[in-house]
Amino acid sequence: MKGIVCISSEGYIGFENKIPWYSNLDFDFFQKITIGKGNNAVIMGRKTYDSIRNVPLKKRRNYIITRDSNKSWIYKQDVIVEQTVENLFFLHLFFDDVFVIGGAEIYSLFAPYIDTWYVTHIHNYSHGDIKFPVDLSSFEKKVIDERYDEQFQEMTFCEYSRKIEK
Repeated sequence: MKGIVCISSEGYIGFENKIPWYSNLDFDFFQKITIGKGNNAVIMGRKTYDSIRNVPLKKRRNYIITRDSNKSWIYKQDVIVEQTVENLFFLHLFFDDVFVIGGAEIYSLFAPYIDTWYVTHIHNYSHGDIKFPVDLSSFEKKVIDERYDEQFQEMTFCEYSRKIEK
């Protein structure tokens, strides 16, 4: 299982249930990584789904985790609603890659099962109210790319792999 996130220099990932910055460069990276060869799934919480205006991400199977037992609020193609994390542990048998895409509570729930994190570090000081809840110190960092986006925001794209215990 993999995770993907964009984190500000101060560790923020959100503000008022939205991404506190705008970057086409990060969106393109997110899309490229999570679509892959077209047989991938994404897992998100209901608040994250709300933040993308309840529109499923194209070319990916969308799984939404919610405590809400009334699933009538969602009837869309390519969206599956689950109430428990356990129902999603076998997705790797059906998809090339499975990505956890947020929010903070979902990252925390799946953190023990994620072996690879794709992290965009956005080097600005955007304020926020939600911090990334996962400690990446037990992961090995590899820089994929460093660039400035269309807003002249410096971004570092990294892959973090869980360190193998010897």
